[in-house]
Amino acid sequence: MNGIIKNCVLTAVLVFLGMTVQLHAQDIYLWNDSMLYQDEDPWELAGWGNLTASYDVQFYYDTTINVYLMDQPFHYLDIESGSTSAEVLADVDPGATYYIISELFVSAFYVGPCYPDEYYDIFAFWWYGGETYGDWWYDFVMTEPSICVSEVSIYLGNLILEIDTPPRIVSSTACTAAGNSNNARTTIGLGEVVYISTDPAISVTWSVTGGGNVSPVSGTSTTFTSPKTPTTCTVHASIGNTSSTKSFSVLAPSGISVTLGSDSPLGDAGPPNNYIGARSLFDCTVLPTTVSFFYLSFRENIPGDSWTWPDSSAGSRGAEIVPWGVGCDNKTTDTVNSTLFGIGRIFNGSSYVDFGYSIRVPEEYQNGSGSWVSWLPGETHPREYRGSDQKARVTINATNSANGSWQGPYK
Repeated sequence: MNGIIKNCVLTAVLVFLGMTVQLHAQDIYLWNDSMLYQDEDPWELAGWGNLTASYDVQFYYDTTINVYLMDQPFHYLDIESGSTSAEVLADVDPGATYYIISELFVSAFYVGPCYPDEYYDIFAFWWYGGETYGDWWYDFVMTEPSICVSEVSIYLGNLILEIDTPPRIVSSTACTAAGNSNNARTTIGLGEVVYISTDPAISVTWSVTGGGNVSPVSGTSTTFTSPKTPTTCTVHASIGNTSSTKSFSVLAPSGISVTLGSDSPLGDAGPPNNYIGARSLFDCTVLPTTVSFFYLSFRENIPGDSWTWPDSSAGSRGAEIVPWGVGCDNKTTDTVNSTLFGIGRIFNGSSYVDFGYSIRVPEEYQNGSGSWVSWLPGETHPREYRGSDQKARVTINATNSANGSWQGPYK
């Protein structure tokens, strides 16, 4: 038997290995395949033994293939048989060695008078290295002498495919998200840092596709930093011709949840009532809370606004850039201050009247190239004044709205 052996490798969520042998002088091909399913827990290894035979071989012979999956000699994890293919399947461990063994048999037949040592091996497989063993006789008493069918199994050889499973990738985020305390999560925020290692601790070559970076690029552990663009990234741990993979969904901020933290009045309450205004501190949480945006830079890109008071005087708020950030829990505080104005601003010549204006506060974050990306363009910070008692309050309108308390007027 001459062997032509071919190895193929595909690394992804599953690993595919192949081995092929062609028998000399007869058109019979025997090959092994395997797939490693890393998405299963525990991992699963599937193996196939396959054969292809020419029409002539199929006409004169029956074929049988036995397939074994082992983790050590004579320790079988699964055994299957078939005429042209058979599949074995078993749970396997990362960082271990397994064997898929395929054995090929053909069965030769004889039909005729019952002579116990005759069978029909037209291609003489036994002469090309096949080993014959065992024969089974079936008597058909049709005439005298009896007519018999003789079947003899001829062993033609085997293929052994050795498979080294890669180590499993274990990950832990540097930040614990407020809405998900599982640091093994694979949904992460822009720029999040994830500590990654192999289990068992085997040195590998690290790489990432889809964005972000890993450092160092070899060893038993690495640090993955996600890109600052929403995407899906896959970390690869490669050893030899196999690899493990772990994918991460990278999310952008989607909103801000606000609640009133406290009020901080701008002065001492009157009388006399000379000034109006309000100041409140709001607790803000960047959404979603299932990831962390600790490593992301934010800013308010305030374009500036103007208005006319009831007393016909002009008011304005100039353009300003206000940088800010969050903790691992995505929380921060925002102080909204109307500043103090003379109480006469809301007097229209005959009475104090209700009045309000709004300051636009569009939110942006900085991506990996340094550009600023708009993600909450409609945020506003209204100021309201009440004519009946000359009190004022401030509000944040973000994903939801939160109002400060009515404050003032002041001495």
